Amino acid sequence: MSSHEHMYEIDVRERSFFMQGTEEQSAPVRLGVFLSNAHKMILKRKVKDHKRYRFMELLASEAAKAGDTVIFFSPEDVVMGENIIKNALYYDIQAKKWKLMDSPLPTVVYERIYTRNGLVTKVRRGFKGKGIPSINNQASFDKYDTYKKLQGIEKAAPYLPPTINVHSFNDIRRFLLKYKTVYLKKVHSSLGKGVVKVQYRNSRSFEFSHFRSRLRNRSVSNMNKLKRPLSQFFKKKKFIAQQAIDLITLNGCNVDFRAEVQRTGEQITIGGIAARVGLKRSPITVHSTAMPAEIFFESELGYSEKKVKEVVDEIEAFLKTIYFSLEEAYGNFGEIGIDFGIDNKGRIWLIEANSKSAKVSFEKSYGQDGLKENAGNLLKYARYLTEGSAEKNEAMHL
Repeated sequence: MSSHEHMYEIDVRERSFFMQGTEEQSAPVRLGVFLSNAHKMILKRKVKDHKRYRFMELLASEAAKAGDTVIFFSPEDVVMGENIIKNALYYDIQAKKWKLMDSPLPTVVYERIYTRNGLVTKVRRGFKGKGIPSINNQASFDKYDTYKKLQGIEKAAPYLPPTINVHSFNDIRRFLLKYKTVYLKKVHSSLGKGVVKVQYRNSRSFEFSHFRSRLRNRSVSNMNKLKRPLSQFFKKKKFIAQQAIDLITLNGCNVDFRAEVQRTGEQITIGGIAARVGLKRSPITVHSTAMPAEIFFESELGYSEKKVKEVVDEIEAFLKTIYFSLEEAYGNFGEIGIDFGIDNKGRIWLIEANSKSAKVSFEKSYGQDGLKENAGNLLKYARYLTEGSAEKNEAMHL
């Protein structure tokens, strides 16, 4: 069987399965979810209690109901020269099972891979070279590059805490003496893994903490004794220093927020804002309890209905400013997870932007209904990109 015949057979299989019970769309979507092989295996084995499982299953189910195709693949599965994905994973909604098949290349890519290596870069460039659009224009955010770009945008700059690129320990020393409490963050990291909080208590007490499988705290008697543990933690990786925000707290625990903001086409939508209450003394709130921000303001802080509306309106204005500013800097995004804090004077600060939100706090706060809506918005944007890509291809052949 020729490769052309093989690809035609694959198309028929996909169409007969994914179009059942639906009307044919003018621009059918084949959304390709680009993830690690380990993540792919989590789906295939139906590890339902894994934090990265539920949303992907919902995305596949919602797509199938709408007559769209979603395939899941890792870098090793891509045969760019043959325009094919080998052993692509898909969800059979009728059998309620994950199955493998060979598939044509996706019409839109949804990147969920955190690995950074040559093969990932090669695959990413291959899709770009073939004019296949991606949900997000930026695979990940370099924290310092993002800071510098937003600092240059007048409407976004007021939301940024003082930040420097760390070149030497003297940079940390100067920043710590000036601000007393600072966060050190790898420029490329996620899930709070690359974050250290350092506090200058007095001339004979310096405390640093980070979260790696558990909360780890340590004190040293002088600043120079911070050098070795910080060097061991960052291991020559690039990192920034950032003034700590005097966050609002609940029962002595820091509170910050994660907003899920999405583009559905020409418009953006704020799907939800989760308040995250961290562990005591923890530098991050990743491993935290979460609830909708409106409920937090009302039930935990005792805000009136009027006050809640005022704060939420201010937050939404901030989120739109940051989202549009990031698009001004990098190009369009289908979704961004925006982390922010509110200090004890009520001022809003950007903590960081995430191009690959795990949606854990969102699920804790808004449940399966929230995830379904989030998946639906993602599919709307994939259709929007598919239609735009089809129009470009038609124009090229006129």
